[in-house]
Amino acid sequence: LTAHEQDIKTQAQVEAIAQEIKTTQPLTSQLHPIASLPSHLNLPVEADLQSNKNGQNFMDGCRYLATQYTSFRAIRGDGNCYYRAFLYSLCEKLLRRDTSKVKRKVTSKVSSTNTSTNTSTDTSTDTSTDISTNSGTTGQEKELKRIQTYVNDSLAEVTKYGYDQFTIEMFHDELVDLMTFVAACSSNQNSSIKVNANEIENAEKLHEKLNEENATSDYCTWFLRVITSAYLKKDAGRFVHFLDDPNYFDVPTFCQREVDPMGKECGMVQVLALAEAFGVRVVIEYLDGNALLNDGKVLMRHTFGADAGVEAKRSNSSEHANDGKDDSNPVNITLLYRPGHYDILY
Repeated sequence: LTAHEQDIKTQAQVEAIAQEIKTTQPLTSQLHPIASLPSHLNLPVEADLQSNKNGQNFMDGCRYLATQYTSFRAIRGDGNCYYRAFLYSLCEKLLRRDTSKVKRKVTSKVSSTNTSTNTSTDTSTDTSTDISTNSGTTGQEKELKRIQTYVNDSLAEVTKYGYDQFTIEMFHDELVDLMTFVAACSSNQNSSIKVNANEIENAEKLHEKLNEENATSDYCTWFLRVITSAYLKKDAGRFVHFLDDPNYFDVPTFCQREVDPMGKECGMVQVLALAEAFGVRVVIEYLDGNALLNDGKVLMRHTFGADAGVEAKRSNSSEHANDGKDDSNPVNITLLYRPGHYDILY
């Protein structure tokens, strides 16, 4: 084959793989029980793990996750999974009812920390108590308004860093419309302890909206890339030291090639930038095939964004971390990382 013919063949193979992924994986799945994670990952049966150390580590990680979480939501593996997971989980958390007026679980956690990149590594032990409070308007409502304002103003911000307003305006409008939709849905939910019919209906509407092909999810996902890129460029002197790819020596080139294009996977520097840009906390459990930490008890876990440093300080001083479930920071996005992919944890 000539070089040109080989390029055509390779492109056809790439397109065939993309089409298969599109037809077999929804953009965002329904909730799956956490116990089904090993089968979702196609892990070998228990008898075959004895001679497969890497597979055993994955299975041990799944067992650990089953003690900490109840379910997960799978994201399409198309290279946009982090941004798509962030978007879906953010909307879910903003849509959630006012938790200060309902029965809620308070969880104490003891944490150990890895602060090398302004992240924290947590070892968690749950001691849960159900309490009821009635403190009036909570941070959740304020957070929804804050993020709406941020999204509304984001077009003017990103155009400072090389983006043409006319070209990207429709993508920004789609994200603004999505936040407006979330706010409208949130306003029709009551604060009853029981999940009401409006909440169920709103969750279904959100799921449907974010699973339309070539529509809201893709438009908003790309604009999240733009926000990430602009945030990196805004503080290029800081973020250039996070670029671990030897092919890149400056942030603008990195953003042009690794952040802006759809289908490009997300690294830790993009995770950090997007979390900080929105002022939310992103917690990631790393199911990457490595052995569990603390004598085989926990997965590696990092925290990015809002209050990550505060949580790390709490952990170092053996104080209880709250994982972002308090009213001062209601938006706490929890994701599962496995090599090259992100899903949402619950």
